Order: sequence, then structure tokens, then C-alpha cells
Amino acid sequence: MKKWLCILFLSLITQKVLAFDNPMTESYGVWEAEEEDESIVISKHGVDKFNNIIEKCFDKQFAIQKLITISGEKLLEDIDENSSYYRSGVHQEYHDSLKLIKPLINKDQKYKAIIVFSKCDNSSAGFVFLSRKKGVYFVFGIEEVYLLMHKKRIKN
Repeated sequence: MKKWLCILFLSLITQKVLAFDNPMTESYGVWEAEEEDESIVISKHGVDKFNNIIEKCFDKQFAIQKLITISGEKLLEDIDENSSYYRSGVHQEYHDSLKLIKPLINKDQKYKAIIVFSKCDNSSAGFVFLSRKKGVYFVFGIEEVYLLMHKKRIKN
């Protein structure tokens, strides 16, 4: 009996420590990328579901989520650096998609972002909330990818 109580106690503590509370209520919902078949679901618990990009290392059991603040200036620098790798050839379409993101970011503004760190490898993914209808989804791993996301309209 003591063993079960100990296990129950440890599991409750672990859930409390690893629990994530997303205070950005306007970010709740389904977000989709136009140019790719990618979507994410964001709720009060952070990023709840990834479509196509994330495998088991990013599910709640294997990942840690964190809310951060990032400056517009830093976000633009990161996107510019990423863009410099993809200026021509096969990646021209992706490079052009990054040009659509940049005008939406104010270099003097601070943005909230949810970062999901994988516990299986060195990759991470996340979402930067730009406005009620637009955000930037990113994946850092072998490659860095940024996608403009639009909040999906719910059909009545």
C-alpha cells in the first residue's frame, strides 16, 4: 500500500512540475499553414497537437513546453539568417514565403512564444503569436523552418 501511495504522490508531483499553462487565450485554436499541409492545435495546455511534423518525441510524455518572450528584432534576425540559406534553386519558394512573414513583425515589439523541447533529441518546435489571426510556426533541428500560420475559422 505504501508503494502505491508513493507512486501516486510522485506522479502527482511530476504532473504539477511538468504542467504547462498557456495564458494567451487568443492563441487557443487550430492554426494552419497555407503553403504546407501543416497544422497545430493550441489550448490552455500549450501546443496540444502537431500535424505531419512531429513524431513521438514531441508528445506530452516526451516533451517540455515553455512560454517565452522574444523581441521582434531577434525574430527578424533569425528569419533573415534562415532566409540566407535558401535564396535560390529548389528552395526559392520557401525563401519567398519567408518574405511574407517579415512585414508582419514589428522589430520594436515583444512577442509571446510557446517552445516545445523534445526530450528525445536536440530538436524543438514552437509557435510565435503575432496577432489574433496570424502566427509563426518554427522547427529547429537538422534544419530550421519557419511557416506563416493562420487561425482556422470554425464553421458553424
